[in-house]
Amino acid sequence: MTNGLSASDHVRGIISDCAQTLYALRVLRAHGMCDTALQAIYKSVVVAKLLYASTAWAGFTTAADRQRVDAFFRRSTRCGFCPPDISSFDELLKVSDEQLFGKIIHNRHHLLHNHLPPPTAASQNYDLRPRIHNRQLPDRSGYLKDCNFFTRLLYNDIYKLILGALYSILGLFRFFSSANCVLTIVLINEYCIVLYCNILESVIVVDLI
Repeated sequence: MTNGLSASDHVRGIISDCAQTLYALRVLRAHGMCDTALQAIYKSVVVAKLLYASTAWAGFTTAADRQRVDAFFRRSTRCGFCPPDISSFDELLKVSDEQLFGKIIHNRHHLLHNHLPPPTAASQNYDLRPRIHNRQLPDRSGYLKDCNFFTRLLYNDIYKLILGALYSILGLFRFFSSANCVLTIVLINEYCIVLYCNILESVIVVDLI
């Protein structure tokens, strides 16, 4: 990490180390090793080195850093070392993050489980639809906090869920208006929106998170 909290130097250093590994792969090819075996070694050595401890520094990478790794993948593919169907570096980072996050959130004995924020009040009182997680969202107080592993994963796809909830609310308004019902918003917070239906004389709760 640089003084400016950038992982660019780290990414360049890893790519330089991995480029030296390509020479070893060329030597193995010269001795008759097939492309399938070379690609297996590439994934086991090069890709593993690129992703080593990525959950700790991925949040400090830039788009240019990730594009630099993708360019290295393309060069390796032209040489026949990298599988042509390999995912982009951005996707590989995302999979690595989600695998670790899944282990942490579903295993209360995991070393990092105690670093998770407490469960939300909404998840403890009702469960209207599946959630990505049931944890409170931390404050996004600056660049350093946003790059943190837990902050990145806790907010991951959260806006897609909120957008889905808003579409659900719009669908409810259209449905009830066609039946000459009036829906009134009686409560809205970061967890849910409560609607009141005048004909049914009941409330409808739409979970946001």
